Amino acid sequence: MTFAEVARLVESIRLGNDKREALSCVKDEKKACLYYGVLFPNKGMLTKGDLSGRFAKEVGVFVDVLLDVVNEQSFAMALAQESNKSASQGWSVPQAQRMMEGVCSGALTIIETAHKMDEIEARLFWKHVLGEHAPLTPNSFLTCLGMNQGVQQDVMRRHIALKEPMELIRVLFDDPESLDIPTRWYEETNMALTPRRYLPFHPHDDTQLIQEFNGGFYQRLCQKGSTKMLYILPEPSGTKLVWRDRGGRLTSAGVIPEGWSPKGPIILETASEQGVLHVYDVIYPRYPHLTLTERLEKAGWDSDDIVIHAPARVDKMSELVSSLSEEETIRFPDMNEFNPFLPGGFVLTSSLAKAILRLHSVRKVTGDLLEVELACIDGLDDFIPIGKVEVTGELKIASQGTLARLTNIVLNKDWQDIPPEVIIPMGVIVPEITQNPLKGENMMITDIMDDLGISDITQYVDLLHGVA
Repeated sequence: MTFAEVARLVESIRLGNDKREALSCVKDEKKACLYYGVLFPNKGMLTKGDLSGRFAKEVGVFVDVLLDVVNEQSFAMALAQESNKSASQGWSVPQAQRMMEGVCSGALTIIETAHKMDEIEARLFWKHVLGEHAPLTPNSFLTCLGMNQGVQQDVMRRHIALKEPMELIRVLFDDPESLDIPTRWYEETNMALTPRRYLPFHPHDDTQLIQEFNGGFYQRLCQKGSTKMLYILPEPSGTKLVWRDRGGRLTSAGVIPEGWSPKGPIILETASEQGVLHVYDVIYPRYPHLTLTERLEKAGWDSDDIVIHAPARVDKMSELVSSLSEEETIRFPDMNEFNPFLPGGFVLTSSLAKAILRLHSVRKVTGDLLEVELACIDGLDDFIPIGKVEVTGELKIASQGTLARLTNIVLNKDWQDIPPEVIIPMGVIVPEITQNPLKGENMMITDIMDDLGISDITQYVDLLHGVA
């Protein structure tokens, strides 16, 4: 396998071609591991400042002049233009990696290296040197590999959450049939269950959909539907309580009623408000086949300090919509046995303009102004940028705080991508959507929702809900 092959595959995906089809050429473990290593470097070999500084010195210009010429382009993409009249020399992947090390050590100049590869190779080469990822996420790469091996998408998502990438690649090509065994989530001790994804339901949609889905039942959630998972775990020393946010991350404790000591293992989907623990689902790993109603009835904790929200039947949808306060969310839950790998039902949305988008990249314009790029998500967990928004005031301060807490990004005037494993959801008003290419017009950020996770990010198809 040549480096040019990898580069052309990446270029194909960058230009919008089908990811699964592009990756169909990866047919063995060795090739898959090489691809993964090239596409998803752990960190950059050189910083943009180091690379641009050295290149500026080689061409005899001031670095500021060079960066002004590049403007908002990716430096890797701009530098690749130095190779536009050069031809590929057919490097293998290890040969390309040695050339990268030669450049980074100073043994090779940037210009002489650029003239040893064509422009498509150069785009991937310099992206790897700078630690920039390919135009797909690691999860999407692994999912596509698995689906091409005949493993279902939901099965791949489950194993991605449980296995290291190289281990999963090995199993995919050595024994893919073993992944098809229906996994019993309740036996996976390392599984960090998170609140499930809910599909949008607008009052203008056909109410028969809800009737057919769950018989016309709903739950009313406080805190705008922002729930946490409370793990009640038995240990030799006593009961252990662990809280996780919607992203699966360990988080601060919520309300614990005094004297309440249930016997685990139990996992609760909860929200806390005014000293009361609101419970919307109770998951029993030892009783996985209970329906939602059975799960909630089995808990039996209703008190002044604990409220169990059993689903109620919708009488009139119009009355339900009009009764909704700004601090509430109404959802139409899956009434069947708990399955963490399927959507949990539908959530009522009173506005087609509201979306939850991921903070995709960021740059500092001035001391008082940030510019951010926002993205939705597609079905393979790839992020699709849809537009840029300026952020000022309290939102700017909050954004900086969240970035400092979750990333190592040092803000400057250059666009910097948020690492794909970091999910920073933002509430956004998207009044206008255009297609081909997908773009949100006149967007306005309302809040940062960093207690949410990747399952809450608005899907591409949901963003187009109602768009002709």
